[in-house]
This record gives sequence, structure tokens and C-alpha cells, in this order.
Amino acid sequence: MSEDHVIEDLLAIDGLSVAFDTETGRREVLSDVSLNIGRGEILGVVGESGSGKSVTSLAVMGLLGAQGQMTRGDIRFNGVSQRSLDEAGLRARRGHEMAMIFQEPMTSLNPILRVGFQIEEVLTTHLGLSRAAARERGIALLQEVGVPDPAQRYDDYPHAFSGGMRQRVMIAIAMACEPRLLIADEPTTALDVTIQAQILHLIGRLRADRGSSVMLITHDMGVIARMADRIAVMYAGEVVETAPAAMLFAAPLHPYTQLLLKAIPTTRRKVASLPVIAGQMPAPGSVPVGCRFRARCPFAAEGCAEPQAARDLGEGRSVRCWRAGNLPAVAA
Repeated sequence: MSEDHVIEDLLAIDGLSVAFDTETGRREVLSDVSLNIGRGEILGVVGESGSGKSVTSLAVMGLLGAQGQMTRGDIRFNGVSQRSLDEAGLRARRGHEMAMIFQEPMTSLNPILRVGFQIEEVLTTHLGLSRAAARERGIALLQEVGVPDPAQRYDDYPHAFSGGMRQRVMIAIAMACEPRLLIADEPTTALDVTIQAQILHLIGRLRADRGSSVMLITHDMGVIARMADRIAVMYAGEVVETAPAAMLFAAPLHPYTQLLLKAIPTTRRKVASLPVIAGQMPAPGSVPVGCRFRARCPFAAEGCAEPQAARDLGEGRSVRCWRAGNLPAVAA
């Protein structure tokens, strides 16, 4: 039996905590994060800005930088622990077996290098292609992601592309080595709806055609509903709920998840204003003991001051709330 059949999950994050060194001391930004992504699965990761979504993805890629550190837990990709790899091992994994579409392509692409060279660099480094072969493959990739006149645009600089086209270039780079895992961090932010749909189609096609797994990070619950097989909800550096997508939308258990879903605009009912979640997320280093959401939670009770462990409810569900399943409905 091959290794791929022995190891069920492509990615397993187990009890991960991450801290960053700052001018005022070390600040923990992730605490006891546990997630898994099966082969060929799309996991949607949602939550407000500052909830820890992007830091989780950077930890998976081994891109925390000199000031970031995994303080507890582990990340296993295809059964191999990240802690067992040195920097050379991480570089060999990045871009080849796993790749990432970053939030802002204009700052992710090198502005002084032609886009074609940036695609070629991945192919020559990881696949050992010659420059001529890499160029041929790079042009084909640009055509595959829908860049018009790819042979002519190949030697353009990033500033000559629109936002949507730069995002396509980033997807071409990420797809170059047909990675087993694609991390897409807000891949449709600031793009018009037509371009959004095209980019989501490309991500879905990578999964369908090549069996890749996807970690899809976004604020857009409509995108999550369309794309994700399972959903992980993050708040203040913790995973507060995970569930199959249909189950989470039909019956969210954590109060934070319930309020997030209530805040989605809808044409099915008229409201004077969109519902909002009162208050603000606590900053790293100042999170309360116990449930981190309790200061904003309409159902907070005395027991919420106690540390909240994630409870496995079966059927792929877990929730970090002792009252989950015994709460009144959130008012519309």
C-alpha cells in the first residue's frame, strides 16, 4: 500500500500555538489550533480580520519569519512533521508540494522582474526545467488561467496587468508544479464579481483535474458556501467551530458563528441596517481567560470564564463552547 493510502489527511495541524516577538515582548497570536485537510478537499477558513487565518497559513508554509515561532504543537504534511525539516527542506516543500496565493498580488509579485521570469523561477528551481522548457510551460500556464495573448504578455512587468490579471499570474505561479496543497488567502478580494467567479473556477478546476487540496481563506461567506466541503471558524487565534459546510450553514453551534451568518446580506428579508457583532476582538496578549468571545457574546454566562476546550461532537463537528447546542436562537 502506498504512503498516500496510509495517510488519510494531506495536512494535519495539531495543537498549534504561534507567538511573535515584538518591541513590548512576545505575543501569542495562535493558541491550540487543530485543523486537518483531506486529499482533494476544500477547507474554508473564516473569521474577522485578526482572527489568525493568515498566520495559520503562513505557519503551514513555514513563512513566519525571524520573529515568529511555533511554540507548541506540530504541522504534518503528507505525514512529515514540519519540525523535522530544516530551511532547505521547507524550501523544497514550498512552491512544489504546497503553494500559496497571497492576499495582494501587486505586493507579492516582484515589480522589477517580468512575470514570465517569476513563473520560470518556480519551474527551474523545483522541476529542473531548462529556461526554454520553462518558458514554454509558463506561457501555457498563463493561457490556462485566462490571460489574453499569453506569449506577448509573458515578458510584461506586473504593473502592466490589472488587479484581476495579476491575481491570475499568482495562480499560474501557484499551479506551476501542480501542488498537492493550494492555500488561497483572500484570492478574490477587491476583484469584480466576474473576475471573482473566474478565479474560483480556476481553483475548483485545480482540485477537480489534479486532485489538489485547498485551504480557502476568505471573509466572503458566499464564496465559502459555493466552494468549501468543510469550514473552520476562527476567533482571536483559536478555532471555535468546525463542521461540514452544509451542516454549519444549516445549524451553526457557536454563538460567534451564528452572528457571522446573521451578518450576511440577503435579499430574502428587508432590514433597516445590517446586523453587526458588538464590540471588538481582543488584541494578542490581552485575550481574556476562558472564552475569548464572551465579552461580545449575547449568551455569556458564569461558566464562560473557565477555559474552553474544543469538543468533538462527531460527524466532523467540533465546537469550543460549553453551552453549544443549548442556546436560544440569535435574533434576526
